[in-house]
Amino acid sequence: MKKNIKAISAGVLAVAAIYGSVSLSTIAIKAEPLENVGEISEIQSQESSIYMEPVETSIIEETTIAVSVISETVPIAEPTAAETTAEVTTVARTEAVTETTKATTEAVKETTAAVEAEKETKNIEESKLAVNETAEVPVRIENFNSLDNGSGNQTDSIINGIFLGTLDLGKKSIAEAANEIEEYITGLMNRELVIEIAGQQERKSLSSLGYTWENPEIAVEIAKVGKGGNLIRRFTAVKSAQKDGVIFEPIFNYDTELVDAFIKETAEKYNTEPRNAKLSRENGRFIIGKEVVGLVVDIENLSNDILETRHDYNSISEVKLVAEVKEAAPRYTEAALVEIKDEIGTFTTSYSGGNSMGRNINIRVGTEKINGVVLLPGDEVSANELLSPFTIAGGYLPAGAYENGTLVQSIGGGVCQITTTLFNALLKAEVEITERHPHSMIVGYVPRSMDAAIAGTVKDLKFKNNYDTPIYIAGIYGGGKLTFSVYGKETRPTNRTIRYESKVISESWPTEPAYKEVSTLAPGVEEVVQNAYPAVRSELWKYVNVGGVQTEQILVHRDSYRSAPKMVNIGAGEPVDTNEPIDTDISADVNVSGEEVVPAPIVELDVPESQTSTAPINEVLPQ
Repeated sequence: MKKNIKAISAGVLAVAAIYGSVSLSTIAIKAEPLENVGEISEIQSQESSIYMEPVETSIIEETTIAVSVISETVPIAEPTAAETTAEVTTVARTEAVTETTKATTEAVKETTAAVEAEKETKNIEESKLAVNETAEVPVRIENFNSLDNGSGNQTDSIINGIFLGTLDLGKKSIAEAANEIEEYITGLMNRELVIEIAGQQERKSLSSLGYTWENPEIAVEIAKVGKGGNLIRRFTAVKSAQKDGVIFEPIFNYDTELVDAFIKETAEKYNTEPRNAKLSRENGRFIIGKEVVGLVVDIENLSNDILETRHDYNSISEVKLVAEVKEAAPRYTEAALVEIKDEIGTFTTSYSGGNSMGRNINIRVGTEKINGVVLLPGDEVSANELLSPFTIAGGYLPAGAYENGTLVQSIGGGVCQITTTLFNALLKAEVEITERHPHSMIVGYVPRSMDAAIAGTVKDLKFKNNYDTPIYIAGIYGGGKLTFSVYGKETRPTNRTIRYESKVISESWPTEPAYKEVSTLAPGVEEVVQNAYPAVRSELWKYVNVGGVQTEQILVHRDSYRSAPKMVNIGAGEPVDTNEPIDTDISADVNVSGEEVVPAPIVELDVPESQTSTAPINEVLPQ
């Protein structure tokens, strides 16, 4: 901490000058303690500025100043007129000295207070704040060459030890400083941003990212350092700058929209999507295709790093960064899929009784969509999502489906046999079923309560992998048979078996058929368009045996099915000309409304009711 003590000396010298010929007992200045006190050069005031020749000086930690002025009594004889006049003059001088001494004492007090205040200064930033405390409000300058320190003199020099960033402006004239600042800032703004990404480099000029200098007004502050405030403050500013240097930091900023656009464009060049390991089953064995790890540029960190470079004024021509590139792991890996090797549940139904080509095609299309699905531990899937969309473009054709208790044509009719077959395979594998619904009327390919209907988002089959290892769904069709099998890692005891049993609680059939007159049949001719369906209440039970002993009996669910009468069309009009062409437009048979067609089919039933699953309901399932 450096203080100007010559102000005190000047005050004391003023006392001596006023005293004139009066004898002084003591005129003393005491400073303690002092450490290697150097000479303080002459300070010359020049309008509103002060210039100091830099010299070595000490740091004064404490200063105590004592000023005593003691008048010596001089014996005199009878005063003559001249002596009387001299005495009067001496008294006047003495009074003046007294007033000056008081003023000097006050100056000493102020100086001591200033010394104590300076002792609390801890770092150069606080010194810089003190330097600028009395400066004018900074203004933005438009032309460096108009820069001055407030005196209007461009040849006036900036004090030594002043920096703008890394640019040393000490002892430079205002005109020189203005030119050097312009050159320095221009160089910083024309630098290039170099980003290393995955061993490659991406280059972009800072100016193209909206890099601009935000505080040019700081040049005015630089010019005013050590030129304003009282003597103590000016001296402190000069000596602090000489000893430690005062750095004024240029502030730069980016256009964040330009930065974000650049980052997005750059990341797209390097981002690669991960590819899952593929699992397929051929000739009774699994084949695994290895996964590929993806790469993702960390956009958030890169953005922060680029914006942070606005504080970097040390780099000369390039600002270098290294982008963080993270690996994007695939969900399915070879290490996980290799665990899939055991058949843990399978079920087969028959669709050979159907005479609808559309229905058979729908079963083929839907089975292919589900075949090969892999669920990692905890994964949950929706059969509706796997099978959708139910459109001609999606591969489906119109076929039988239930709507409001009647059999209608709907695109995708027959897929409920897919969900039903899959549902039973999942039951045997003891995979967790999270959603399942019965049909509105009974179906013929499984016993009561063993079906699973699908109708858009109204009725769905959802299931969740509750194993610790992945499971694989395999679906095959052909020869009128549809089979779904679940594969995984068998962890259940070998002496444990399960079986499912359908129990009918009640069943009632409608007694009378429903007739409808149509003009397409000859009078009195009847045509059965739908068989009767009973109203049924049923339950599905699960039995668990361990070592031949039943250990569990679990009610899986209860269902209710509605009844529907036998529907018969009867001729009421003229005979139909059978030679007329038949309309084969499938869109005429597409139903898009109703209780369970939303617009996907609810269920189909073009198979005789007597036809049941190929898996007996009491079958013991080895595990």
